[in-house]
Amino acid sequence: MKFQPFSEGSDKARFVSDMFSRIAGRYDLMNGLMTFGMHHAWRRVAARQTIAAPEGPALDLATGTGDLALELRQIHPRRVIVGADFAFGMLRIAREKLDRAATFPGFTPLFRFYFHRVVPRVGQLVGGDREAYTYLPQSVDRFLAPAELSRLMGTVGLRGVTCRRVGMGTVTIHTGIA
Repeated sequence: MKFQPFSEGSDKARFVSDMFSRIAGRYDLMNGLMTFGMHHAWRRVAARQTIAAPEGPALDLATGTGDLALELRQIHPRRVIVGADFAFGMLRIAREKLDRAATFPGFTPLFRFYFHRVVPRVGQLVGGDREAYTYLPQSVDRFLAPAELSRLMGTVGLRGVTCRRVGMGTVTIHTGIA
């Protein structure tokens, strides 16, 4: 694809928004490759610089896939964090990340360890079938993010679709009316 020059103003904004939406699915991977993974440390440094900031909401403007907003959320769990971007594809990825994040900071790694390491062993001891309880966490990892499932439920005609996170963010209850 050859780069096409564009004019200033709304044409440029539309071009940039469409471009970032187009690459959103591989944006994080490319960030890692381009920076040799150093972007993680840079983001932590940026987020930590807000520790001394006065109370109040935080805005991550041009949030992209939301990594800085999520980092800010871990540092300021009681603060309202807003991620804004004009590339809707980027915001979709950010929303999926937020949906996957646990309600309590630090709980996700603990739950993942429990679900992926402990549950299969208990399944072997109690249920006599480690394979089934190894498959379960793997299948959950591949399942749709809550926002995507809600969107799909609406697409197939369900009305009043809602989702509610419970179990410290490990379970999502979806409802819809046929």
